Amino acid sequence: MLTVGAGFAWTRAHRRLVTGVGFALLTVTACVLIGRRLTHSSWPLAHAQMPLVVFAAVCYLMSFVLRARGWRRLFPLGQQPDQGAASHPSARQRRAGRCCRSGSTT
Repeated sequence: MLTVGAGFAWTRAHRRLVTGVGFALLTVTACVLIGRRLTHSSWPLAHAQMPLVVFAAVCYLMSFVLRARGWRRLFPLGQQPDQGAASHPSARQRRAGRCCRSGSTT
């Protein structure tokens, strides 16, 4: 009886390993094929002004920081969420009461 359970557990683990390796190989193959395709096409930022590109990227990343800090200011001092949770969508849903609770169907 113990051997059957251990054999079943090994089979489940083996199946997960084989599935994971198969998915990894499929993903790497897709990345290689897409990479080959994109290396023969033109790069959209080939003639862009790099200082403006860097400025736009910094502004985009800073928007996440400012959004999280602003989200904290909406709550009273004792009920403020931490900054990491403030930017996560499911954390916003939980605070709004729209998240699924265990045992509920909505």
